[in-house]
Amino acid sequence: MVNGGRFQFIRLMIRRTKQFPDVQKKEKQMILDLFRLDGKVAIVTGAGRGIGAASALALAQCGADVVIVSRTQRDLDVVVSQIESTGQRAISVAGDVADLEVVRSLVAIAREEFGRLDVIVNNAG
Repeated sequence: MVNGGRFQFIRLMIRRTKQFPDVQKKEKQMILDLFRLDGKVAIVTGAGRGIGAASALALAQCGADVVIVSRTQRDLDVVVSQIESTGQRAISVAGDVADLEVVRSLVAIAREEFGRLDVIVNNAG
């Protein structure tokens, strides 16, 4: 009986949210608002393609400006244009994060160009 009651409650809630679709939209909007990164700055390594590129683009879509690094400038150029199409700023650095000087320069670039550093996504390797 307890499980049957639980399922009836769930069915009732589903029906109510279908009757009021604006409730679903408000809940989704509020949840996404929790992930806003307006005014934040991120560094993403391995950002030339794949998960790194997708992460950099997602951060930009959430409002962050992004410094991206990869070994191939051509790949970075594509990602920079995608990020800029969201209205956010992007700086690319071609380099290998196994080189400590490249890593230091990423932090320096983020601070000099954007004034801060809030998020680091270490995707390279």
